[in-house]
Amino acid sequence: MDETWVHHYTPENKQQSKQWVEAGGLEAGGSAQKKAKSIASAGKVMARKQRDLRYDLLGHPPYSPDLAPSDFHLFPNLKKFVSGKHFASNEEVERAVDEYFNSLPESHFREGVLMLEKRWIKCVEVKGDYVEK
Repeated sequence: MDETWVHHYTPENKQQSKQWVEAGGLEAGGSAQKKAKSIASAGKVMARKQRDLRYDLLGHPPYSPDLAPSDFHLFPNLKKFVSGKHFASNEEVERAVDEYFNSLPESHFREGVLMLEKRWIKCVEVKGDYVEK
């Protein structure tokens, strides 16, 4: 199963990424390590949603972004959805991810599966060579 990281805050653009944080700007006693631990993985949320929708998961070769449906269909739009939002806790992140996936029509997931089949065929046709969009 693929997964992606959803951060408590993802800047919408490069300018927002450059925002200055004063030396004392982190929470009292805070550190980059503590902040990194607070990042929530969406993998569990994805697994729950796939179970709820009763999808059968098909295996795919590891490290093969040409074939991973989550990389080309699910996660890019999820990242756009959370871009620019601030989350105070992992629970808020999970609620936002749930909200995003619950707002999608079932046809969205079907389209992703159909697109996956086309990508598999393309990979077979090029005998596993690198595939551009």
